[in-house]
Parts: sequence; structure tokens; C-alpha cells
Amino acid sequence: ADGLAATSFTDRTISLDRQELCYYLVWPVTADGRRGTYANTPLNVVLGPALRVPVSETFAGADMSLYPWTDESDGSVRLWTLENSGINPPCADQNGDRGLAMCIATANTAGLTGYFLSPKISLDGVDEPELSFWFYHSASPGSAPAVSETLTVEVAADHGEYKALPGAVMARDNGTAGWSRYAFSLAEYSGAGFIRLRFAGKSAGVQSMYIDNIAVGPRRHNDVELTSASGPGRIASGIEASYEVIVSNLGAAAAAVLLSAAVAGVAVA
Repeated sequence: ADGLAATSFTDRTISLDRQELCYYLVWPVTADGRRGTYANTPLNVVLGPALRVPVSETFAGADMSLYPWTDESDGSVRLWTLENSGINPPCADQNGDRGLAMCIATANTAGLTGYFLSPKISLDGVDEPELSFWFYHSASPGSAPAVSETLTVEVAADHGEYKALPGAVMARDNGTAGWSRYAFSLAEYSGAGFIRLRFAGKSAGVQSMYIDNIAVGPRRHNDVELTSASGPGRIASGIEASYEVIVSNLGAAAAAVLLSAAVAGVAVA
């Protein structure tokens, strides 16, 4: 739009069928046609209808199924990217679909914070909304005391300010190793028109951070998952074999688990 004299403008050219990033540049122009320096609107505003829960994102194939995930940085280097697997340190993605989100940590990113932002999500109709995701912990090599990157999970409602969720600050090096699941209540935002999530990763220049399998939905009080199983792939008929399994309690309530087994996909001689 050119030659505007009014102090407002309505853009009727964009479609709101799905979520889209949108920003504007505004120039002042003098009476004799000289253009001044522009100002821009916020660069990470998303227009369009919010996604309705339940929603989940696993970044399968190093791509997004929900749109748009976006990134920002407090410096000139962008820290977040989608990858098939972890690089530094090396690791497989959490759920085996060859995709995760990585917050890069290298020597030239030390001290920078990168922000990874979700699409707009509506919590309408959910009594106990909850965010869950998996975060990869790793030890800091050769550091005494350990120097560690940190991840903070933040929420903004209706294009408002981002605020950290209570307790949602975690260190990459916390004394454990491997994928851990975290869950946080979103009940505070139940009355909002929509929310956006923001994962703020602060680099220490040591090792990258990975997140995967992000979900927003109703809180589950009873939910167990067989996370892994290992044992012989071939056994002789009539011979007993031992298998080691890991069962994760993803629910809010304590769980007592009774396992039942069936032969499936195991070669029996």
C-alpha cells in the first residue's frame, strides 16, 4: 500500500485458512517523495486459526507436521534446526522416526539464547491441559565443574508476553544420560484464546540440546508405555528365553504394571 495518509491500514489480501507468519515494513515518505528509514512489526506474529488439542509433533524425517514452528535468537546466529539424529553428542531421536529438534552449541554460540516457537494452539474444551515432551540429557566432557546448556519452557497467551512455566528450567547435564520425559500443567492458560510455546535454549558452547515428541492435550492420570524391549531374536521351541523391557509411567497417578507376553515377530526353530 502506498500514499497512505491515515494512521491505520487493513490488509485484506492474505488468506486465513491456515496459520501463516506475517509482518509488515512501514516507511515514512516526505511530501517531495523522499523515503525515510522503515520500522517493522514483530517478526514472529502468526495469523490464522489455532490448532485444537490434542496435538503432537515428533519432527518425523527432520520435518514439521504442524505449521509453523519458527526460531529466533538474541544474537546473529540461529541455534535451532531439525535433524534426523543428534550430532554433538551423537544420539538417535526419541521415538525412532528419524527426527528431532536440535539447539546447536558450538564455541561461537556460547552465551547465546535461541528460541524455538510453536504454532498457535487452542486449549478450548480441555479441563486439565498439559504439555509433555522428551529432552536429551548428556554429560559435559572434560568440565570440572560441569558447564551445561539450559532449556527453559515458556508460554504466551493471545500474542502476549512469554512467561516461563513453573519448574520448567532444566540443564542438559543434570547427572543423568539419555532421553527423559517432562510434563507441565497448562491449566493457567485454559481461558486463553490460544497459546504459543517457546523453548529457550541457552548455549554454553559445550554440547547441543535435543527435544522430541512434543504433545499438548488433556492430562492423563493413567498411562503406561512399553518404552523398549530387548532379548533374543531367535529361540528354539520349548526353550525359555529372557527379555528385558522398560515400562514408562506417562500418567499422573502411580501405576502397578502387570506384563503379559505373546510371541510376535520372533523366529522359533
